[in-house]
Amino acid sequence: MKHPKHPLKLLNGAEGDGLAKKKRSWLLRIIISVFLLVIGGGTYLYFYIQPDKPIGWRAVPDDSLPSILKRVAQERSREITISEQEWNQYASIFVQQLLKQKPEWSQWNVQGMDIKLLEDQLDVTLHLRPWDMLDAEFHIYLDVNWSTQTQTLLLTPSGMTLKHIPIPQRWLESLQKPLTFDLRSYLPSLIQVDDIRAETGQWTIRFGLRKDK
Repeated sequence: MKHPKHPLKLLNGAEGDGLAKKKRSWLLRIIISVFLLVIGGGTYLYFYIQPDKPIGWRAVPDDSLPSILKRVAQERSREITISEQEWNQYASIFVQQLLKQKPEWSQWNVQGMDIKLLEDQLDVTLHLRPWDMLDAEFHIYLDVNWSTQTQTLLLTPSGMTLKHIPIPQRWLESLQKPLTFDLRSYLPSLIQVDDIRAETGQWTIRFGLRKDK
């Protein structure tokens, strides 16, 4: 003959089952909350990084930067001022040619570019489409340095953001190499660039005679 279970054991068992159900319920709530948070955060980020407006590529100018430098030198002008709009035109040509030479960059599917001339710095805005239906605004900040001795213009990446979200530079080491431009090949042998003043909205280039001739 089986003895009936003790009432206290039955009560403890019922309480244990209740606690287990409550734990499972709370765990399920936490999982659902985290899932919704991830989905909500991902959706917000998706819309946040979208460009505010398309920028595309600037129209091709009537003349290229190298030939303009040669023309100014031939006319014996001491200075030339390049506006932000002109800078964008020349840079668009250069970047589109560079993208053709770098097939590994095709995955980013660059849709356009815009450059803001700041005080001794460039703010380069790129519109990317790495996947269908996903557009993103990406900024690269380049410090401008000019060496009269070597006639070299150096643009060094100093910061990167996904729209306004800072990106750790260690994630983008391949993009951190400075861009170097030697202007001697664009100028007559007797002419050199004495100075480049990078100002907000424009650049001013001053010419002079080569010191080593």
